[in-house]
Order: sequence, then C-alpha cells, then structure tokens
Amino acid sequence: LAAALAAALAAGAAAGMYDNNKYVEELTPKNFEKKVLKSQQPWLVEFYAPWCGHCKALYPEFIKAAEASKGMLRYGAVNADEFQELGHRYGVKGFPTLKIFGKDKNRPVDYNGERKAKAMKSALTKHSTNRNVQMVTEDNQEDFFGDKKALKFLLVTTKKTVPTSFVSLSDEYVRKALWGMYSLGEKDSLAWVNERLEDSGQKLKQKKLPKVLAFFHGGEVVPLSDEDMKYEAMKKWVDRQVEKAKEIVKEAKTKSRGYSSEADFKKSEKRMEQEMKHFNKKYKVKTKEQAEADAKRELGMNPYGAY
Repeated sequence: LAAALAAALAAGAAAGMYDNNKYVEELTPKNFEKKVLKSQQPWLVEFYAPWCGHCKALYPEFIKAAEASKGMLRYGAVNADEFQELGHRYGVKGFPTLKIFGKDKNRPVDYNGERKAKAMKSALTKHSTNRNVQMVTEDNQEDFFGDKKALKFLLVTTKKTVPTSFVSLSDEYVRKALWGMYSLGEKDSLAWVNERLEDSGQKLKQKKLPKVLAFFHGGEVVPLSDEDMKYEAMKKWVDRQVEKAKEIVKEAKTKSRGYSSEADFKKSEKRMEQEMKHFNKKYKVKTKEQAEADAKRELGMNPYGAY
C-alpha cells in the first residue's frame, strides 16, 4: 500500500490517487452520473485533494474497505481539487469528505464515523437494501415463475436475510433477470422446488443449502456449484447465464419465424436482399429518390433541388 500511495502521489492531479485500484472507481464529472447516480447499488464516495495529509492517511483504510467488499459494495473517489464543480455540488468544504449515496441518490448522507475499513464497510452495508429480490414461497411461486423475463435466479436457503452478494447482483442485473429467494423455515418444504427441478434430474436437500438456481425460458435449470458461492465467482457465473439466456431467446425468435437456426435466418435474409437487387436491376425498378430525380430532370429542374 505504501508503494502504491507513493506512486499515486507522485502522479499528482494528472492521475487519480486511486487509479490503480480494482475496487475504487476514480470519478469525474463525465462518469459520475452514470456510475453513481444511475446505479442501483450504494456508493461510498470520498472527495479528496492529492496534497491533503488527512486524505493520505485515509487512503490505506479506504482501499482496505473496498477490497474487503470485493465489488459487492461500491467505492468511489473524486479529486475535488481538480473537479471543484463536483465538490461544490455536494457541499464539500474540506478534505477528505465522505458521502454515502444510498437509495436516494439525490440526497447523499455524510459519513462522519470512524475512518477505519471495518467501520466504513459496516456503514455502507446498512445502505445495501433489498429492492430487487422477491421473497418466493410455495403460495406465490406462480407469480415468480410466470413472469415474462426469460431468466430467473432463485436462492434457496435456510437463512432469513438476503446475502449482500445476492442483493448486489440483483441490483446490477435487475434488467437482465428476475431475482428471488426462498427462505426455508422449520415448517416449510423443498417439495415444490424439487417438483420444478424434476425434468432437469436435480433434487435439493436441506443439508446442501444454500443453493442458487438459474431458470431459463423453455424449462432448463442450471445450478451454481458450491465452489462458486463466493461473490466474484458467482458474478462470472451470472454473466454466463445472462449470455446463455440471450441466445435462448434469439433461437426461440428464429424458430418462430420458421427457421431452424439464427444462421439460416441470416442466410435467408441475405439471399432475399440479393434477389431484390437482381429483380430491381432486371426490371429497372426505381427507388423513390431515383423517380423524383428523373421527374425533376424532365421538368428542367436540378435533380438535387436547386435551379
């Protein structure tokens, strides 16, 4: 960390203090709205100045908090000495200033707690509210599985609260899939879940929970392996399922047009386009623009619009 800090400080304002860190995003007026304000996830943003001694002291703790969160919670930093307009917008009067952009991104909350990694991570976690994970039960399962989205992720667990990792992924991929959690109580059963898994040849057992399942349009079910339950591995798995769902939807659309594959559909389109060009050339079929240009010539007008 000491070497990284020295390198960052040597670069000065030309490069952000956190430019080389994987989990801390350097924010500017160009990316602040897209990264922070339009995000569904909570952000802890530090407004700093490269020359500020307190900012240098905060640096290792801020990185430690971000790295401990491993992308499940978001951390950003604004060089408010360089981008003063961003600092003024959020009432920054000293360095470092820490603000949490939670559920209401237009009303960030000042963080005035201890400037230690554990305290900062704990404060940000409290703003990681579950907005996109539905609580699925045997009684309302039809609402969840009957949704029109082509991909659905279901977490089956004995826990009562939604894990931060699952909340974070549901926030990031809310437009790509539907997210649900079945919290198995003492009197609850896995029977209805296993009934849905019957065609896939899978069966859940309570002692093997938690389990994450991806349900695709058409009935296929893909389970997340136990080895991939950590956030970063789970995120890569979710990425693969999202891409797979796109292909399944594309294939379904292709078949609905009467073609066996997307490749056949594209070949047919290209062949039709070539046939139309040949037909137009053979029978001298004119486009609307060509016909208008010929009419203007006959009237003694410039075909391009001027006399």
